[in-house]
Amino acid sequence: MQIRFRLFVQQHSYGAWTVLVPAVPTVSSYAEPRDEALADIRQQLAEHLKDAGRRAWGKYAFQEQQALRPIALDVPPKGSDTAIPITVNVLVTDAQVTRNPR
Repeated sequence: MQIRFRLFVQQHSYGAWTVLVPAVPTVSSYAEPRDEALADIRQQLAEHLKDAGRRAWGKYAFQEQQALRPIALDVPPKGSDTAIPITVNVLVTDAQVTRNPR
């Protein structure tokens, strides 16, 4: 059986890597070499799927029509009038997903 996951992979300015699995928010990795971060994600996903059990695997369905889109925000820190510009990434699904089909 093959299960596909979308990964968010980011390299930091100081060389380390962060890898996140949007479908499983509790699974993430941070490591200096990229290969180590990806190997850690593989191991964590395997453990998560083992713990979740086969019946739960269907909820991790890969959505082809998803895209990671950046959104620019100006966020004022608490107690300050000066906003800080930040960019966040949002995972957007272009198709409507039915939760409880009847």
